[in-house]
Amino acid sequence: MLIWGIRWRSILLGQLTFTCSHCARVLIHTAFVEKGMFTLFFIPIFPVGKNYMIVCNLCGLKRRAGGDLLLQFKQWDQTGQFPTPESVQPQMIGSDSSGA
Repeated sequence: MLIWGIRWRSILLGQLTFTCSHCARVLIHTAFVEKGMFTLFFIPIFPVGKNYMIVCNLCGLKRRAGGDLLLQFKQWDQTGQFPTPESVQPQMIGSDSSGA
């Protein structure tokens, strides 16, 4: 009998200020990376995936980062410092683009 599975681990990148697409407030959001590992008998064998996520600290909305924000998160994950261009418009996968 083989015991296998996938274990996901969250690694905190830091916190940023953005407008939440759900509660429509400018607040602190937490950015983190979810890394998946294939396990065999509870021993991690090889990586299976990586997701860059952002979570609203007020309403708890969890979204996958996309667009320029995704590129910045990847650079942040590699260097440890968040790149700050002057005009960053965060784009998240699954957010509606209709302006109200």
